[in-house]
Parts: sequence; C-alpha cells; structure tokens
Amino acid sequence: MGIAVLAGYCALDCPSLEETRKLPLWVFLSFGTMLVMTVNQAISQKIQSYTTPMAKNFWGGLTIFLAAGTVLLIIGPQQMQSPEFFRLTKVAVMIGALSVFLWTFNLWAYQGGAFIALKKLVVNGNYIFMGTVGGALFFRERVTVNQLIRFTLYCMAFLLADRETLAFVRTKLKTYLSAYILAVSINIPSSCSYNLRFFIIALSNQNKDIAGYAYIITMNC
Repeated sequence: MGIAVLAGYCALDCPSLEETRKLPLWVFLSFGTMLVMTVNQAISQKIQSYTTPMAKNFWGGLTIFLAAGTVLLIIGPQQMQSPEFFRLTKVAVMIGALSVFLWTFNLWAYQGGAFIALKKLVVNGNYIFMGTVGGALFFRERVTVNQLIRFTLYCMAFLLADRETLAFVRTKLKTYLSAYILAVSINIPSSCSYNLRFFIIALSNQNKDIAGYAYIITMNC
C-alpha cells in the first residue's frame, strides 16, 4: 500500500512541501472522501455474506438521498435555480447511476473472496489510467514521465498485494525471458521477426513441435 501511496504522489506530479500547501482545496477534501470510501468498503466486506447487491444499493442510495435532501434545504431554493447547480445536478445523476454498478460489483467481488487492498488497487489504478487517457484525448493535457511512473508503481503494488498474481507473473516473465535468450543464442535473423515471436511464444507454452516448425521456417526465410 505504501507503493500505491507513492504512485498517488507521482499522480500529483511530485510536488514539494511548499507546493503541497498551495494545492487546490479539492485535493485535501479528497482525503475525507477516501476515508468515507474505506468505511464503505469495510461495511461491504462485513455484510457480504448475508445481503444482496440490490439491498446494499437500496440502503446506500436511501442514505445519500436523505443527506442530499438535507443539503438542498440548507442551500435554499434561490441557489438551486443557477446554471451551476443544474450542471452539478446532471453530474450527480451520472455518478448515482454509476454507483449502482460500482456497489453491485463491489459486493460480488467480496463474495468472490477479494479483499479491500487488492480491489482498491485495481479500481483506483483503472481510474487513474482512464483519467490520464481522457485528459490527453479530450482536454489536450500533456503526458509526463511522472504519470508513466505512477502506472508502473500501481502495477508493482498490485503484484505485491496478491501472492498468486506475483507468482504467475514471475513464472511467465522467467519463461519468456528464457525463450528469448534461447532464440537469440541460435542467431535467428532479425528480418524474420514474426517467426521469431512465433518461436518464442511456442517455447514459452512448452510446445516443442510448434517451436521446431517455427524454427525451420525462420531459418529458411
């Protein structure tokens, strides 16, 4: 989880202590959101054995509905007629619709044996990736080295959080590396790159017949 926090620090473009103090208010408010989400995850994991996705959506939605209604009473009718409030309402409706799917798959994930750290690493990593791609495509934001670093750190955090995933990736990397070293050692021509890939994949899958066939084609190309 420490690596995941470091990835989040890179997502903010590695600010100094002085720059951190000047960050927008929403950055600090997001920590409160993270705390609430953590509590929500703990509740979901606790009740996953004796509830259904729709029951969780109902009670969660009812809580948010009552909280939102209270806030609207505080705001007053005059503020609710502004264009900014209308745009905020549209965004809230979209987030509410998305939350139905998120809470449903959230509960299913825990019923399938997932745990909070692994699940949040996957979800937050995907959010950061989609946010970066969306910012570059639709808002012409630049892609920096720090953004690439945070992707790498999130992948590392994901691997370290799950032993089975780490063992699987380590085995695959070791197999592919061994196959590549073998392919290079027998001097396969660089012009036969397609057959070289075919040869490596065949060796990685321990299919010696296909690997031998690919080797013959490669040497005669």
